[in-house]
Amino acid sequence: MKYLIHSILLLIITSTILSQQASNSTKLKKLIENYQYSEAYDLVLSSKLNLKEIKNLKLSIELSNHMNHFKHVQKLLRALQEIDSKFSNPKNPYILWINSISLMRQGQFDKALKPLHQLHKYQGEFNKIITKSHIDTELGISYYKIGDYIQASLHLKRAITDNKSYKDEHTIRAKNYLANLYESQEKTEKSKKYFLEALDFYKDKKNYKSPIYAELLNDYGMSMYYDSPKEGLDFVLKGLNIRQYVYGNRHPMISESYGNLSLLYDETRDYEKAEDYALKAIKLELEINPNNAVAHVVQMDNLSQLYEGQQKWKESLKWLRKAASYFDNALSKESKHYITVAENLSAAYFRDNNVKQGLTILKETVFYEQKLIEKGHIDDGYIVNRLLRKLYELKRYDEAENIFINEIAFKKKFYGKEHKIVGESYESLGDKLLTLGQYQKALTHLENASKVIEKNHKSKGAYVTAIWLKIASAQIQMNDTPAAIKRLKQVEILLNDGLQNIVQQIGCYTLFCKAFIQTKEYSNALNYNQKLYDLVSVLNTQSPLNVTILTLERATILSLSQKFEEAETLYEKVKSDCKTHSHLEFSYDLSLAQHYERSNSYKLMFQHSSACFNFLELHNIRYKPINLIVLSMIGLSSSKLDKVDEAITHLNEALDLTEILDQIGTPEYIAIVQELLKLSKKTKDKEGIKKYSSLLENSKLIN
Repeated sequence: MKYLIHSILLLIITSTILSQQASNSTKLKKLIENYQYSEAYDLVLSSKLNLKEIKNLKLSIELSNHMNHFKHVQKLLRALQEIDSKFSNPKNPYILWINSISLMRQGQFDKALKPLHQLHKYQGEFNKIITKSHIDTELGISYYKIGDYIQASLHLKRAITDNKSYKDEHTIRAKNYLANLYESQEKTEKSKKYFLEALDFYKDKKNYKSPIYAELLNDYGMSMYYDSPKEGLDFVLKGLNIRQYVYGNRHPMISESYGNLSLLYDETRDYEKAEDYALKAIKLELEINPNNAVAHVVQMDNLSQLYEGQQKWKESLKWLRKAASYFDNALSKESKHYITVAENLSAAYFRDNNVKQGLTILKETVFYEQKLIEKGHIDDGYIVNRLLRKLYELKRYDEAENIFINEIAFKKKFYGKEHKIVGESYESLGDKLLTLGQYQKALTHLENASKVIEKNHKSKGAYVTAIWLKIASAQIQMNDTPAAIKRLKQVEILLNDGLQNIVQQIGCYTLFCKAFIQTKEYSNALNYNQKLYDLVSVLNTQSPLNVTILTLERATILSLSQKFEEAETLYEKVKSDCKTHSHLEFSYDLSLAQHYERSNSYKLMFQHSSACFNFLELHNIRYKPINLIVLSMIGLSSSKLDKVDEAITHLNEALDLTEILDQIGTPEYIAIVQELLKLSKKTKDKEGIKKYSSLLENSKLIN
């Protein structure tokens, strides 16, 4: 009897437990259907479920993934494999799916690609649960996250096309990420189209609280970051409320929302809330996700930029250093995250006047940037361009040139010697050297650019002619005028043959004027000056300023061709216009001073060269080639007017400047020394005669 009662009691207890477990299984299913993942996961952890049932185990595994408890995922998978050996096969579609989602949730999108592709090839019963469209969505997201936008677009569009019914919410997720992709490519209209189509799915779903909807609200809100940050806040806050309902308050999705709210509040200049949310995001990430280094880096970088915007430089640098420290051990430097942090950190060091450290970071990062380009994760070298700009800013021109040449070598190796990107790089380097006055080097690189670009553009268009104009400009500066004229005639033929690029026509005619002045073919120079004048008139942009500039140039050409009266008529014509524009007033006085030198009117030459000198002093322009020209003219005109002391003073200043400008031995230098020697003889200055005779002799040896 005692044993019977015991058995009955045991049966009742067992029956009660099974009944409770069945009830909890129903409750679990209901909670998941209502997207209450946090509460559902608490039920999984309470040991009130029968985890020997495969259905319950699978729900628990998927919940653990949602809640980012990956160790628990693996523990439950082992329990599943003990119950049914088919799940021990790593190629089992369910195992592939769970592992790929776990990897994605841990930010390991590159590793998730392999199991997802294996799943994509699978044909069987599992496809009724996880469709091809669903798998394409996850593949598209993974490719998007690693920066392969071509593959991302392909899979996301396929996911949408294969599931046009809109019944599957994962199609909406595909649209969301396609919108994100277009947003990152600055294709705003396409991005907005897909965002609005995705949002349209929820318009009749009141109080809908799915995690996919929350993600869409968050991403759409962030797409308004630049244009409508206040409106964006409403969407991100709504997304946060849903995420808190789904995940509770301690989940990476919550810290992501905090981080985004920080960015939006920063953009609306509510710095107190921005800082509060940024610090909450970092604190939460470090507590719940201590091993997710990528998330920590993103949040710390965001906080550093927040402090930078408030000019709290020390705080900004502190958080950037913390973010950068993750790449010493936990994270690979071959990532877009490192590129972003490195660029921001270098900028912080430059602000802190630590130029050496800033340059060191940029130079090291160029290597990793090239690795990402090779993998197809980024399209262009932002960091190398940042480094070049800084080197040019620091006037470290030789170092910049070497970096440029190394970058061209990399592009030749990666893209091929005749790729248009290689041609564009040659053109950029040549253009920079041209502005620096390194004409021979500029010419070499521009000619290389021309060869490559011509092969990529069978019909010689505006880009080719633009390079040819730069080549001609370099040739004129190097006094290779015949080659320049030949090149300009090629450009002119193309411009007259239907290309009709007005800007290039102006550039072409301007260079023709310079070239023909150099060869003293003044009638041809006047001809192209007239063409420029006619072009301005045809464009209907004739303004007093344009006319004045062209008329002043025409006066200069007439003066050079010894037509002094005609030149002076034009100088008088533009006088009032030139006096109302300070930069034109200087050009006017300089041109007139040179004109009066040619016509031997030294009093007027002195007057106008003195006006130029006063202009340079007023605008604090010193130690430039133009200072040398002006000082020489004042000295020469003073000498001709027998203002000996004044002449000697200005000519000696000019002589000192030739040394600073590395002009010793040039024709200008010799002319100055000869005039000083002449004045020394005139004043019987034996020391001066000895000094200038010696300088003159040495300059002959230099030549």
